[in-house]
Amino acid sequence: MDPTAEALTGIADAITDTLPCDALAGLDDDRLLAVVRAVEAVGRRVDALRVTVAAEVAERSRKPLGSAGLAARCGCRTPVGLLQRTTLASASSLYRRVALGAAVRPRVSLTGDPLPARFDLVGAALRAGAIGVDAASAITGVPPPKAGPHTPTTVCCCAGSTTAPSPPPAGASACTSAHPKCNHHPG
Repeated sequence: MDPTAEALTGIADAITDTLPCDALAGLDDDRLLAVVRAVEAVGRRVDALRVTVAAEVAERSRKPLGSAGLAARCGCRTPVGLLQRTTLASASSLYRRVALGAAVRPRVSLTGDPLPARFDLVGAALRAGAIGVDAASAITGVPPPKAGPHTPTTVCCCAGSTTAPSPPPAGASACTSAHPKCNHHPG
């Protein structure tokens, strides 16, 4: 196993061992509130990592990379598809992570020079645990999960392309809403 993944698995196990969920009822009020603060601090750090790894998967799966992109090499059409298969998280949550990650991720100019993220200070605050995903999303304008015409069970038949539509994947219903990148639907 990868040493980083192994260490993170150890941290997850340590959290479970330190305070099993069924032990919360036995805490006095002061200790409960202290645990609430500590759990929120851990959660914010984990959420920042979730956003960061989602953005990295999306970066390594960019369309210009074609079949050399990470998602394509793993047999997925999109980075969100790969993340969904890997994490079992909902598509709407993963789209949000990818979008937020893109907003707070450092960029590279056309000449290869490093550029700050569009929301560099928000990214720094998110990574430091000073703000959570909800606050970072509100500041950057990233919509909350399940916003917009597509839900986890609705897939655009053309995935935003302007070419002929194709049937949705098994288990998903076809998109019936108009959206900015699609010209196959009324609206």
